[in-house]
Amino acid sequence: MYLRYLIPSLKSRGNLWKSQKKGVKDIIPMKKPPTDAGKRHSGQPTRFRTEFTKQAVKLVRLGAKDIELADFFGINISTLYRWKNTHKGFCDALKLSKEQTDARVERSLFERATGYERNAVKIFLNKDSKVIEAPFREFVPPDTTACIFWLKNRQPKRWREHVAGESKQNPLHVAVEDVRNELIAALDRRADQRTPQS
Repeated sequence: MYLRYLIPSLKSRGNLWKSQKKGVKDIIPMKKPPTDAGKRHSGQPTRFRTEFTKQAVKLVRLGAKDIELADFFGINISTLYRWKNTHKGFCDALKLSKEQTDARVERSLFERATGYERNAVKIFLNKDSKVIEAPFREFVPPDTTACIFWLKNRQPKRWREHVAGESKQNPLHVAVEDVRNELIAALDRRADQRTPQS
């Protein structure tokens, strides 16, 4: 109440009422004027800055999770969630970055499951102790664990693990060991076909 600052002798409503009884009738308690035309601000001001969006996007592309973002900014995880709710640009940028990062991991898993080729360099030392670099295309064979992971997530009814108590007669429930052996044999055949003959 600003009245206390205007008239130091009046410190409470009780004193104001007593003063009015004594004949001071024109003193009316004043309300605090609004700061932003009707907007209410309570608590501490937000620590959010627009440059946090760019920093958060870079961190998410490096694989940071929400809790790690909160630690980076020195805030509680609930504050990060509040920022996402109140700053739409911040939230949209994080969502897009997470989708792009997930797509990149998905592509990498697919390449690991199917095998891929990459540029590589072999380094030799000749008789004269001179370094010779020989570029070549290297084939990286498929990884059976990546294959199984991919198939379990893409076709869960066909590739899930056998659950105890289910009938082994059902053709949809294939034992994981049999599938793994079939995949290893198929991948070995594929790798043998791609290996250059000497």
